[in-house]
Amino acid sequence: MAPNVKIHALIFDVFGTTVDWYSSVVAEVGRVAEQAGVGACTFRCATTRSDLDDDTDGDWGAFAKEWRAGYIRHVQAVGAGTADENLKGLSMDALHRKLLDGLLDSSAWNHLGQRVDEQGRANLNDVWHRLNGWPDAASAVTQLKQSTLVIALSNGNMRLLIDIAKHAGLPWDAVLSADLFGSFKPWVEVFYFGDDIDCGGSDTKVYVGALKHLSLAPENCAMVACHLWDLKGAKKAGMQTIYVRRKAEEPLGDEDIDGDAVQVGGEVDFVVDNFRELARLV
Repeated sequence: MAPNVKIHALIFDVFGTTVDWYSSVVAEVGRVAEQAGVGACTFRCATTRSDLDDDTDGDWGAFAKEWRAGYIRHVQAVGAGTADENLKGLSMDALHRKLLDGLLDSSAWNHLGQRVDEQGRANLNDVWHRLNGWPDAASAVTQLKQSTLVIALSNGNMRLLIDIAKHAGLPWDAVLSADLFGSFKPWVEVFYFGDDIDCGGSDTKVYVGALKHLSLAPENCAMVACHLWDLKGAKKAGMQTIYVRRKAEEPLGDEDIDGDAVQVGGEVDFVVDNFRELARLV
């Protein structure tokens, strides 16, 4: 079913929705570990996570998830007003590096950390600039660009998002970082990792800021994401919302949410299985 109100701009989440951060990071950590002569990793190289069996990413899959989870906990803490003072105001790049050092220096991972020098750590941290797009991403965004604005909206810092776009061949009309608005996209009740942290509800500052820059009414914009928390925030700002089922996206907080079970209703106006279907919808 096509939208009743004309969509002039599609606003895309990046991590998980447009690029496959997980298999990109796992592959790079596995490569670094192999170069360092650390353990035999059961991970086999794959273009996307959908190419993997459940048990093929081994220890490096756990490492990738811990790394990402540290970032998630920080954003939650910022929303709750309990963030570590030493981490406040850091770009995603700088935060990723601090989290990486913490992991590599921990008892769980120091067997790798003690063999990775400063330059190796810097190079490993840069993997977030080289995330592979999902197979349908670049071609669909290119097609959609012919009829509507295609905008990236992410918590990532600007240089990070630009580098990802260049690496993955994503022809965005504009890249908007949450840094521009001094906030993060919200973490609402449906999304949490570990301890249940009260984040004080949804903050729509990033979505409203994006709409202001685009000079468009909220109803003429649609947020595209594979995370319900993102769509909830966009819906609160008055935008249309499109849920993308990414079966292989690691559920770092949406453990109780089955993407196959998500239906139209509430914060979700439309559901698509992939970006090719999104292109047909719009």
